[in-house]
Amino acid sequence: MTWERARAGLVSGVVSFAPLVLVMLATNLGVASGDGAVTLALLAFPLSILLGGGLAGYLAGQGKRRRSEAKAVVGGAAGVVAAVLFGTGMEALYLIRAAGEQGSILAIHPIRVFFAIVLMSALLVAVAMLAAQLTARPLPPPRRTRRLTAQMPAVPPPTPRDAGTRLPTR
Repeated sequence: MTWERARAGLVSGVVSFAPLVLVMLATNLGVASGDGAVTLALLAFPLSILLGGGLAGYLAGQGKRRRSEAKAVVGGAAGVVAAVLFGTGMEALYLIRAAGEQGSILAIHPIRVFFAIVLMSALLVAVAMLAAQLTARPLPPPRRTRRLTAQMPAVPPPTPRDAGTRLPTR
């Protein structure tokens, strides 16, 4: 994996937290509370997956790639980096928030929360692969390494003088 793909994954993994951070700020400042905060949180999760995966696929698709690599593979590599960053960040966020609460959902169902985060990370990879497939730059035309004349021996064309000569007969 090249540095461009890793950088695309790191940038998009950080950017994918933007909708979630905005929802947390809105609830902590009192702008959204109750049902409004829940609605914002439900909209922030798919938006963060689409934003992070789309950005990872787009940035990875704009970089250089080898002729043997498919567009979706390039986006998948950046998507995996973004998904790992997104998943570990979400897990750390939930662990920090659940440390002080006794009856939180993480304390009651830790495996469910873990698999929900894994599912969201996998969706981020799928979105990155789709975005790279749709937005990647095409490869330049292949360069010819050898010319055809270099492969064939040079044979002089027949001359009119050669056409008039006859071979001796017995």
